[in-house]
Amino acid sequence: MKTLFIPIVLIGVLASGCAVGNKHNYHLNHPHVTLQTTETLTVGVHDHRPYVINHDKRASFVGIQRAGFGNPFDVTTLSGQALSKDFLNVIVKAFRLRNIQVDSIPIPNHMTRDQAIALLLPKVQGKAILIMIEEWKSETYNNTALHYNVILEVLNKSGDLLGRSQVVGSDDLGGSFWNPPSHAKQAVPQAYRQKLEALLNDPNVLAAFP
Repeated sequence: MKTLFIPIVLIGVLASGCAVGNKHNYHLNHPHVTLQTTETLTVGVHDHRPYVINHDKRASFVGIQRAGFGNPFDVTTLSGQALSKDFLNVIVKAFRLRNIQVDSIPIPNHMTRDQAIALLLPKVQGKAILIMIEEWKSETYNNTALHYNVILEVLNKSGDLLGRSQVVGSDDLGGSFWNPPSHAKQAVPQAYRQKLEALLNDPNVLAAFP
């Protein structure tokens, strides 16, 4: 019995070490967008996750990595920046790669949707795009799950809603028995890119740009 106990404890200790200080890449994984427009876009990303608003988690928080005994450790952005800033930067770059003129507007986490729109509208020359992160969190033990709820709205200069898209759900991204953190570092950024592409290329969004 003792000979089995030692390896089990050792595995738990090693797994705990692998679970500490993990970071996921949200600032280099750029989505492909299909939008074509000559209008200038004003883009803002609003992190509306309740645990960020109440300061239970930092704005750079993106998930949980569980160690060998199930104890949780926070995962943060690789950039060290707020998740909303990573979202904003990659979306703006994706539009600019399509030769679309973009102005980016940082939005404080504590704002409501109406306050975020009021911040965007004075800067709008063509149309505004507001992305609201209602939920975004990965959770890894052996397998990795991604919980997400992100809304995109297209608005005109008057604040009228022209188009809307949403990705919401909980996905099983697979896993690894021997190195779950390494698997998560590959799987989560890939899923992130797919979710952004689904938001940005939704027909309801594209229809707002005739």
